[in-house]
Amino acid sequence: MGCSLVPAAPNIEITTYQVDASSGDVSPYQQINEWGNVWFMQRQMEVQQARTNNLIMLLTLLLVLETLFGLKNIVMDLLHFVQAFLLWLAHLI
Repeated sequence: MGCSLVPAAPNIEITTYQVDASSGDVSPYQQINEWGNVWFMQRQMEVQQARTNNLIMLLTLLLVLETLFGLKNIVMDLLHFVQAFLLWLAHLI
């Protein structure tokens, strides 16, 4: 997004500034009498499609894991690992 600024008198120069979104640094804009900022905008449909794709990928992964190892076995092994880790951590304290 950008715009051109037209001063009331032809010999006036307007210096504009912009803030970097990631670092917070303030710097003058490259052009005199102009201002611009890069905005990342997505349509709502694109956001929903990305979310749907992520959910489909997660469900596919769960289906593959269930087919290969059995979901109950995976959950039980994960809980045993968490239990062993917490017991090990308790012995350190």
